[in-house]
Amino acid sequence: MDALAAAVHTLLEDPDASTEVEVPTPEEAARAVRLLDLGLRSGRGVHRKMAKNALHGAKTLSTDRLQVLSEFVQNSDDAGAGQLRILLRSDDILVAHDGAGLRLADVLPLGMPWLSGKTADAEATGRFGIGLSTLRALTTVWEVHCHPFHVRFSGTHLEPAAPPELPDGISGPAWTVFRIPLSPGTLTAVQLLEWFEDWNDASLLLLRHLRSLEVTAGEHSTVLTLSWEDVTQRRILIDGVQRDAKVQHARTTDGALWRVYTAQVAPHADWERSHKALGSTVPVGIALPLECGTNGSVHAGLPVAPLDVAARVHTQFDPVASREGFASSRLNTQLVPVIADLWAAGVRDVLERVDHTAWHLIPLPSPPGSTPANLLQDRIRTELLTRARQSLASELALPVAEGGPDAPLADFAVEEAALSEVLDDSDITRLGKAPYALPAAVRDSGGRWRKVLADWRAAGAADLRTEVQVVDALNLLSDDEWQNVARLVRLTAVALEAGHEYVLVGRACLVTADGRRLRPQPAENAFADASGEATGPLDVLGVVLDLHPAYAEHNAWAKTITAWLRRRDCLVRRDDTAAVRSSYGLGPRAKTMRS
Repeated sequence: MDALAAAVHTLLEDPDASTEVEVPTPEEAARAVRLLDLGLRSGRGVHRKMAKNALHGAKTLSTDRLQVLSEFVQNSDDAGAGQLRILLRSDDILVAHDGAGLRLADVLPLGMPWLSGKTADAEATGRFGIGLSTLRALTTVWEVHCHPFHVRFSGTHLEPAAPPELPDGISGPAWTVFRIPLSPGTLTAVQLLEWFEDWNDASLLLLRHLRSLEVTAGEHSTVLTLSWEDVTQRRILIDGVQRDAKVQHARTTDGALWRVYTAQVAPHADWERSHKALGSTVPVGIALPLECGTNGSVHAGLPVAPLDVAARVHTQFDPVASREGFASSRLNTQLVPVIADLWAAGVRDVLERVDHTAWHLIPLPSPPGSTPANLLQDRIRTELLTRARQSLASELALPVAEGGPDAPLADFAVEEAALSEVLDDSDITRLGKAPYALPAAVRDSGGRWRKVLADWRAAGAADLRTEVQVVDALNLLSDDEWQNVARLVRLTAVALEAGHEYVLVGRACLVTADGRRLRPQPAENAFADASGEATGPLDVLGVVLDLHPAYAEHNAWAKTITAWLRRRDCLVRRDDTAAVRSSYGLGPRAKTMRS
């Protein structure tokens, strides 16, 4: 028995065995393929039957008919490929990558169900040996071409195949090409492109090697790619130990920017992966979008499940065989706090060093009445919410002013939303009895910062101060130094909208044209209604007072106050002689007002 035949015999007995035989020529590769097929045909009938039935079962393993394309993406990344190209033609589909080429030991795992060459490879994602068997949802025959191998798989059999004519972009020894013959109508360009719409550049964020994925169908071509920039390294406390974390920026083709943190942690003695080797270190990674409005996901290399947090997270989670979800394994539960450590450090890093307004990264509680399922992604979200309320809330420090020092959140006062256009920082600081007011530079325009702080406050996190309320701000009406009439008008209107009319009637909350502050009491003061004439026959009496021009402006605050004054009979028209006489005590209305 020569070296090649001996190597084939070894692999048929133990597919995980190490063989170092070289296969230099297409002729030798074809001979090896025939020997492998002969060995399979010569096996026990029960084993052949098991393999055949497993292949039939693979057809319905996934609810996604094109799941095999995801498997090709993952396999190309495991092979160290930087590029993957998918080309739909009239009678076949070509899938090509530029990663490591085909070895003799790879041939059987490619075609046999539940046979994996990656079980002992802790870094590779594949483990079950069923991924490419999902090809049966499209065809029962397919080929792989990588010098010197040209192999056709048909069921549980394999044979040498003729080298195909390949497009220039995927020909040559650097490429491994899978050719999948298709019957007419099996897969249309529209179906392929619709399936691919669920993908985007960010799908590649947490892969180890793949940087470009191109899909071409007919005249349409779509390319997913990321441009990467190394930013820095950070020392981060992960799983109780300070670890070096690599920080990179990844930019998508539409300009979206992600900040990516990756690190390696030491496994615990009781960590055990399902059907997979555990290495000396375990990779963990998170990708944080620096723009709001981006959905998250849980990855095992590629995204597997949606995550209702603005983050993509990855580690060596155990997936189910179909890769449509995650297993309920002990290891998955053990890895959740490890991911949360890196996430909390990353979010804090972004808020403190990159974008003080990136509050979109922080999760909020689910709506009342919603009951999350006990899925891995739900457990991750719950853990991230808890970390945000605990360590992040207490450790986060933000600048007190542009270019100023940082301070913990407990040192900042904030006002309730109704006062956001009423009070300035000095008012908020004084009323909140705090060293600082939360500056505008750390408040996002959508107001999520307020919802996050409200959640943290309700959870008792970091001793956050209560918001300055409208009723607190009414004390400013008694402050002679609070002279800004426009803000006084706004405060009065806000107080009315908040239902504090009973407080206002006893406060000098109105400002006349000559600067006096008066109470809105009809028995004491009558104010000119700006909707009437500018003068009246009884102006000489001097009993009708002009309000400051701010009350005549066309805005919601001024309209709220003047409508209230009308309801209280505090406004009179100068040309309404009876009303003016009544205000001066010359008519029956005055008697009524004084009774």
